[in-house]
Amino acid sequence: MSENNFTKHLKVPFTAEELDCFKNQLSEGITELQNAESEKKDVTTSLNAKIEAAKSSITHINNKIRDKCEYRMVKCEAINLDFEKNTKDIVRTDTREIIETIELTETDRQLNLISDKIENALEEEFKDDTEISTKVEK
Repeated sequence: MSENNFTKHLKVPFTAEELDCFKNQLSEGITELQNAESEKKDVTTSLNAKIEAAKSSITHINNKIRDKCEYRMVKCEAINLDFEKNTKDIVRTDTREIIETIELTETDRQLNLISDKIENALEEEFKDDTEISTKVEK
């Protein structure tokens, strides 16, 4: 190149084709940005949910350690039916600890009546056997 021919950085207007190309690139860039922001939001939501689940689990376990116990369904049974006091004891079957004494129910009282009837019937049944065995012994 001679001294008379050289290049210089100057303002050049874009052609219609170049402007159309830039418009397409801009549109694609905007779409890509929106997709990335949406993906970020989804990932953030998902991670926040995982964080909250972990916090909840930690709190639940921490409470168990702090309280040193929890409530569970435990098998129990009624014992010591006292028809004179009209009470029965409720016992845990795992520890045999009496956890409460409650009033007998109508069903419990019916059992006492049935038990008495059976006992009376058996006494009558064996009363004859006792009389026979007493006579045999003489």
